[in-house]
Amino acid sequence: MKSVASDAASSRLSRACGRLGRDLSFWADARAIPSLAILAATNCVAAMVLARKLGGGVPLHLSNVRLCVAAIAASGLSLAGRWNLGRLERHSPALATRMLLAFFSVLPLVVLFTAVGSRHSPWAVSLLSGLAVATWTTVLTWRRLGAEGAFRDDRPAPTFNDAGVIKLPRSQQVLERPAENGLESDSRVDRSASDWAERTTNASGQVTLRGQLQVAFAAGQTHTAAHVPFWPPFAHVPEFSCELVDQPAVRARPAVFRYGARLELRRTGDIAAPLEVSVRFHVALSSDASRAA
Repeated sequence: MKSVASDAASSRLSRACGRLGRDLSFWADARAIPSLAILAATNCVAAMVLARKLGGGVPLHLSNVRLCVAAIAASGLSLAGRWNLGRLERHSPALATRMLLAFFSVLPLVVLFTAVGSRHSPWAVSLLSGLAVATWTTVLTWRRLGAEGAFRDDRPAPTFNDAGVIKLPRSQQVLERPAENGLESDSRVDRSASDWAERTTNASGQVTLRGQLQVAFAAGQTHTAAHVPFWPPFAHVPEFSCELVDQPAVRARPAVFRYGARLELRRTGDIAAPLEVSVRFHVALSSDASRAA
């Protein structure tokens, strides 16, 4: 009985550690460094203020205006950092991760309470309290809203029903055909079509998906998004690359998952006219990666 309970506890601990590792993995992204640096800097300043007070040094003296400005700045930096981190998340973080971020986000505001005295007016203290509660609640309950939620690892394959997102139609995507030249393929493609995809498997078991899709910008539109579904889903996140055909003023940023890829496209220059962009993509998953997954 004890062995069963021990195994169950070990399994829960392993799952929790794995979830925590996935939650924190995106912190290694270079795009997350500015947000983490701001969070660390504000907490270092808060720690120095607290150490100065506990060490018997001269306490921090702030007027009502300076107290409010410091509170607004600390809250704004915390929320801006959380927003930037949220743009990089691929799934909703666990409660423990959100509590960790909320604690470090609200700590500078809590330290500001040590500077509150009888000389401060009630409205300044109320503003500080409200910002502390709002920052804690916002960071703790943060949810990433957007199409990337369809690719969460703990959810079934997405249906790609996002409004305003360009999809690759299944009707133009796959048709059955027999293997040719040592390649097993599940598609016969009309490469003259605007949207097409071809999935092949070679003799060594490497799966390759290549194709093209058309993405449209409306007049005055600078950002748009497109989805490339992987069906059936890969067992592991594959290697993904894409290129824009003859469109140097358009940039694409992919986010790749087992079930598909989301492309965020942005154009610069003259945006007054509508624009159609052809995006060619190539997806590869080796047989070794499939077995490892």
